[in-house]
Amino acid sequence: MAELSQGERATESVCLISSTRWQKIQNLFAKVIGVNIALLDADGHCLTHAHSIAPDINDIVVPLDGSIFKNPPEFIIKAIQGGHLTGKNQLSRFGLHYFLLEIPFDKHKRGFFAIGPVLVGKKESDERILEMCTEEKIHAEIYLDQIDELKRYSFVGVSAILEFLSEIMGWSLDLLESEEERRSDENLWGNNRGIESLLSLRYGHELSNSLLEIALSLVEGDSGSVLLHDPENDCFEIQAARGLKGEIVRDTLIPAKNSISGIVAQRGKPMLIHKEMPDEDIRMRLQKASIRSSIVIPMFHHEKLLGLFCVNAEEENPSFNQENLVLMNQLGKIASIAFARINEA
Repeated sequence: MAELSQGERATESVCLISSTRWQKIQNLFAKVIGVNIALLDADGHCLTHAHSIAPDINDIVVPLDGSIFKNPPEFIIKAIQGGHLTGKNQLSRFGLHYFLLEIPFDKHKRGFFAIGPVLVGKKESDERILEMCTEEKIHAEIYLDQIDELKRYSFVGVSAILEFLSEIMGWSLDLLESEEERRSDENLWGNNRGIESLLSLRYGHELSNSLLEIALSLVEGDSGSVLLHDPENDCFEIQAARGLKGEIVRDTLIPAKNSISGIVAQRGKPMLIHKEMPDEDIRMRLQKASIRSSIVIPMFHHEKLLGLFCVNAEEENPSFNQENLVLMNQLGKIASIAFARINEA
C-alpha cells in the first residue's frame, strides 16, 4: 500500500473524531452558544455538519446575479489551504465573522472547527449596511432581515467562549483517544475501573480550574468556586476555588438544602446576587460581609444537576451585570456538556 501523504494523514486523523458520537457533542455545543459549528479537514472540506442553529452565509449573503456562495465560504477555504492559520483565527467578510479553532493531531497537519457566522461588537447602522450591500452586489433586504437572527457577541464575550471551547476540544480529543486505547486492550481496561476514575478525576479538575479562570477573568472577580453535586449526600463539594482560604476549600461541604447554592440549583436559573436584591429568601442567607455581589450559575445535563459555579466581587463591579450573567450561563452550559462527557469516559 502506498504511504499516505501528510495531507491525507491529517484528513484521516480528523475523520477519526467525526463519528456519530462526536457529531452529537458538536451539535450540543452549537445549540448552547447559538452559533453554527462545522468540522473541517486540512483542506477546508466539511466532515460534519450541525443542523442550522442560526442563518448561514448562504441565507444572509445572496448575490444579485443569482449565484450561490459555497459553504464553507471561499475565503475560509483559501485561508486554510494557505497554511498560515494556527490556534484561534478570526476571518471576516460581508460584516460577518467566522472563528476557526485549530485541531492539532500529533505532529501532523490539522483540522478546524468553523464557528459562525456571528456579529461582533456594535451593530453597523442601516445606512452603512446598505452601502456595503451595494458595494458587494448582494440583496440588502435579505441581508438586513437575516442578520437580526444572528448571535451578537462583545469582543470579550466571544473570546471567552472560544477559549473555553478550545479547552474542551482538547480534553474531548484526549478522552476519545483513551477510548481507542481501551478498545485496543480490553483486558486492561475491563479489569481496572480505577484507571477510568483517575482519568475522570484529572479532567474534572482541569475543567473546573479552566472554567473558573475564564469566568473570573471575564468579570474581573475577586474570588470564586466550582461546586460539584454529590447526589448521595445531597451536598456540594468544592472542586476548584480562587481567593478562598485553603481550609475552607479542603473541609467545606455545602448542603443542598437551606443554602444559597441549593436555592439557585433548585430554581435552575443563573442569578446575580447582591445585598440589596429584593429576594428575601436569598438575602437572609448572605453571610460573608466581604462579598458585595456574586454571579451563581447552575449546571445541568439532561435535567440532572451536576453542580454550580460562582464568582464574587468584594467591591462595586460594573461587570457583574445581566449581560455577563447571560454569557456566564452559556459557559456553564458548555461546561455541563463537558462534565457529562468526562463522566461517560
